[in-house]
Amino acid sequence: MSLKIIISDKVRFKVSGKLKNESGGDDAFAFDILAKRISTETLSGLKDTDQSIADFIADVALDWFGVQDADGAPLEFSAHALRQLLGIAGMATFIFAEYIRACGPREKN
Repeated sequence: MSLKIIISDKVRFKVSGKLKNESGGDDAFAFDILAKRISTETLSGLKDTDQSIADFIADVALDWFGVQDADGAPLEFSAHALRQLLGIAGMATFIFAEYIRACGPREKN
């Protein structure tokens, strides 16, 4: 199969992992994020800015799927709700790593 150079300007990717709870156990989580896809040039330019990883994610994120509130109801995507998610220690970096993996090519199975 040949490669088409036309690539979507958006990417949807899964974020899944575990967070420690108050009893020391692991609570699993999984959700998807829809984000703007950036170019290699834009990615390279990030190191020359003072923008935090959380601010970068807030700029590119467009929507999410599978995020729930405390009662288990779907939580609507908003800038405020996204900032709450990004406020979990390490979450912005975790999402950023998944985003970068999703934006680029992967080995075919």
